[in-house]
Amino acid sequence: QTIKYPIIQERRRLGSMEMFMLPRPVGPNTNPKTKNNDIPKKKKQQQLQYERPPMNHIAAFVLSSTPSTWALQQALDNAVRTHPLLRARVTGNGYPRRWLDPIRRMVRWNGWDDKEEYPLEFVVYSADGDGISSDECNDCASLPNYWGGSLRIVNVPGTSRLDLDRSWKTRFEHDLDSDTVVAVAEDDIDATRDNRRDLWKLELHRLSNHVRSNDDYGGDDQGSIPESPCALVLTMNHAISDQGSVNVVMDQILSDIAELEDESSMTTIAESRNRCTDGTFSIKHPSIVQPVPPCLEDSLFGAKADTSSSKSSMRLNILDIIKSPFSSSMKDIISYASRQIQGDMKLPTLYPSHKTGIVDILDPASILLLGSPLSGTEDVSHRRSNVEYRTLSAKTTAALIKKSKGHRVPISMTLAAAVAATCADFFGEENAEESHYERSSRIYKILQSLDTRRFPGASDAGDTLSCQAGGMDLMLGPLPDHLGSRIRHHSRMLPSNGNESSRQSTTSEERNEAMDEFWNVAKQSYDQTSSFLKGGDAVQSVRMFDLGISLCDIGRLGEIHANSKASKGRGWSAGITNVGEYERQKSVPREGTSERGHLMAMHGTLN
Repeated sequence: QTIKYPIIQERRRLGSMEMFMLPRPVGPNTNPKTKNNDIPKKKKQQQLQYERPPMNHIAAFVLSSTPSTWALQQALDNAVRTHPLLRARVTGNGYPRRWLDPIRRMVRWNGWDDKEEYPLEFVVYSADGDGISSDECNDCASLPNYWGGSLRIVNVPGTSRLDLDRSWKTRFEHDLDSDTVVAVAEDDIDATRDNRRDLWKLELHRLSNHVRSNDDYGGDDQGSIPESPCALVLTMNHAISDQGSVNVVMDQILSDIAELEDESSMTTIAESRNRCTDGTFSIKHPSIVQPVPPCLEDSLFGAKADTSSSKSSMRLNILDIIKSPFSSSMKDIISYASRQIQGDMKLPTLYPSHKTGIVDILDPASILLLGSPLSGTEDVSHRRSNVEYRTLSAKTTAALIKKSKGHRVPISMTLAAAVAATCADFFGEENAEESHYERSSRIYKILQSLDTRRFPGASDAGDTLSCQAGGMDLMLGPLPDHLGSRIRHHSRMLPSNGNESSRQSTTSEERNEAMDEFWNVAKQSYDQTSSFLKGGDAVQSVRMFDLGISLCDIGRLGEIHANSKASKGRGWSAGITNVGEYERQKSVPREGTSERGHLMAMHGTLN
């Protein structure tokens, strides 16, 4: 049997953030290939045991009606053609030329030119038919596998929305904690062997009682698409995605489905499918095939090889440090790092019952210098994510935005304040003997996700899927314990936790004081975010991360930190991301139209 391989369109080395998200394998460089290019079984097992599970990025979209499979597949085909990283896999191994500390395996050495022997690379396949999908089909209604991912259909037993929600939530929560390691390919041939090297998958969850035939295409030629809800669950490796660009892709898919099914309503299902196959049935304004996006660091600083770029000098390696240890670039990074250390010196509370102390300062230093936490380690294999789902109505959302504008803060800062106030509820202590809450004050460290496309000077325009995820630390407080409960009591929107009858009554003045404290925290978040962006710390944070990835294995440091008894694996009290409203965003460039719906807001500004 002749194997048909896809045509390789382009290669691109993974950037620092992409390697961190993948993540890069950890361990000694065994270089296990033999003369016959085979990997000995023992060496392969040794190599795999050092690999860490990937960071999965998952998004779910609940639709009011269920699309036909042929329309979904056609829309997904268009998306895979449009976005290069949907038809990409990763080759290489990511090992340095040498570990300077072979026992800890943290400090990397790639020579003075800072080039790995087998770097991790995206292998992007062509946008034509051979580069879209393989000849093999998966086991879900004979749908094709793609070179990079797969489409799966889940027929949910049952008839109710409750049955549907149970199905897609199970997938969401499973993939959130999945320990499946992405199989990074050794070479181009290995990359095409099986779907273990996939970087994404899309699942359609639909109620089985609305499936009209076994071929999943609506085999009978009568009737319209069933008006029943469904859910699309998109799971991606974080190395190729972030929240903003995932919604760009899904907006394109849903828009194309709507157009295809609107046109198909004027004909039979079978005729629509045939027209879709022979090319006479197409999108009015097809999306424009995008180039391979730059990595986050290249978007901000330019490619390392591009010496003509004024931004390329902002990227540092070990040779730059040795040549100019006291350069302005190094001074900027050291200044930024010292400010981060000063923030941690405030000893934020990271989890309930966390007793801050000197060990919180010494533990990270011990991990960095000795390769183990001073506080000792503990088993973390039992940890699982706990997911709660809440819905904000359009009316409540509009009121929240209006209130935020009234206090001159962006809605993202209001969300950050809400997270901090929630921490104050859960992290505070209760004196059971006196039946009242102790009013301690604590500082909380909140990780705020940021889109680096909105950083000054970024070249990525957000037209295609990629990982441009950044972030910053918000040090909020000191906040009094149980601030959230006091606010809810004031707003009368939600019941307070605990035994309300046993608490001291709260006067109107105290309730107003709680709301003032809340909005002060929101303004504190706004001021810190604005300073982070306008003062240059946003760029310095990426520079330091880029330098850190080239010098050591930051992922390995994080893995050790996760086992620390002192931190319980927590680097922050909580995290927050404002994913916004993306429905029908119209942000994908399309032929014959300039209509776009890009989010133009910059971080740290009022709009």
